[in-house]
Amino acid sequence: HEVAIQILCADKPGLLAHISQSFTDQGVNINQAHCRATEDGRAVNTFHAGVKDLDQLKSVMRSLSRIKGVYSVDRVAADAADMS
Repeated sequence: HEVAIQILCADKPGLLAHISQSFTDQGVNINQAHCRATEDGRAVNTFHAGVKDLDQLKSVMRSLSRIKGVYSVDRVAADAADMS
């Protein structure tokens, strides 16, 4: 199942690598990513990823939310997060 996950976090070196590693550690493949810094020192990252089931989705979201510098992790509608 493809899902879209939006992560609001600090804009700091290495944080995107930690986020990516968290997906990998949970066995979730990132199919598409859109990452942008904001003027207030934050970053908005939207990932389209493939998950097996709801349990895997919840697990990866919990893992992401525990990363230092991550402010929020939300599932968003895939069409609302469309990056075209």
